[in-house]
Amino acid sequence: MSPRRRRESRDARQGSNIVKKRIGGKPPVPVLAKTDGQQVYIDAIEQSDIIICDGLAGTGKSLLSVGMAIKLLRDYPETYNKIVMVRPAVSVQGEDLGFLPGGIDEKMHPYMMPLLNSMRYFIDESVITTMMGNGALEIIPVSFIRGLTFNNTIVIFDEAQNASPLQMKTFLTRIGFNTKAIVEGDISQSDLQGDLNANNGLQDVMDRLSDVEGVSIVRLGSSDVVRSPIVARILKRYDE
Repeated sequence: MSPRRRRESRDARQGSNIVKKRIGGKPPVPVLAKTDGQQVYIDAIEQSDIIICDGLAGTGKSLLSVGMAIKLLRDYPETYNKIVMVRPAVSVQGEDLGFLPGGIDEKMHPYMMPLLNSMRYFIDESVITTMMGNGALEIIPVSFIRGLTFNNTIVIFDEAQNASPLQMKTFLTRIGFNTKAIVEGDISQSDLQGDLNANNGLQDVMDRLSDVEGVSIVRLGSSDVVRSPIVARILKRYDE
C-alpha cells in the first residue's frame, strides 16, 4: 500500500471514531423533501461531487444542505469526518455591523446563524457545541480559505451570491479527496455592489460549470417555497 493510501486509510478510521463520538446519541431528524424541486436537490447532493443551487427565499436550500451534510457525516464515517461552513462576510445591502469582538468563530457567528439554526432543526444544541469543540464542525470566512485543502469533508458555501467569481474559483480549487461541496444562494438577493451584483460568484459558476461531469445545477423556484404561503405571494409581486 502506498504512503498516500495508508494515510487515507488511517484518516478514514479516525474519521469513523470521531463521527461516532460527535454525532452519537439519538438519530437526527430525517431529511425529507416537501416539493419535487427539493427532491431533485436531495438527489443531487447524494449523487454529485459538487452541487450548485440557486433558490428563492424559503425554498429550503440551506436547511436541506445542512440536513444532508449531517446525514452524510453520520452514514459515511469512512469517507467524511467533518462539516465545513463557508460564507462571505457581506451584510444585507452592505450594512456595516462595525467591529465584532472575539476570534474567527465569534466574528463569523452573526453571518452563520442561519446555517446554525438549520442544524438545530436536525440535532441537539449540545451536539453542535461538541462538534465545534472537537473539529467536526468548522466555520470559515471565504477570505480565509486560500491555501487550505478540504479532504474527507462536506463543505457548504452559503449565500454564494455574495461571493465574487474569483472567490468562488478559489473555493472550488480547495476541494481535495473524499469531499462534497454544496454551493447555495439566491442570485436575486446579491448584496455586492456595482458590476459584481449581476456577475456574482453564484451566477458565474452556474454559467461556467453547467456541463461539467460531477457537477449538478439545481434551481428552486416559487413552487418550492415551504415557508408561509404568503412568502410565495410576496415573491411573485416583487418579480412582476
